[in-house]
Amino acid sequence: MSETATPLDGKQSGFIFTIVTQQVDEWYEYLKQRGAEFEKPPAFNLKYKIYHCFLRDPNGYLIEIQRFEND
Repeated sequence: MSETATPLDGKQSGFIFTIVTQQVDEWYEYLKQRGAEFEKPPAFNLKYKIYHCFLRDPNGYLIEIQRFEND
């Protein structure tokens, strides 16, 4: 496999692109309506105090959409 080829499973590893926004639910709905398939729907992560979701781009890179929750 060349250095630029996508792995056979279609998923990249070791890299997460994170978008920080207050509109996690809105982006989830917007992208879902346009055919994006999410690996994890929006949920609260107690350990890191964030609200986030995950999807993959067409090249298999993992994208996280998140917001920080204040105490």
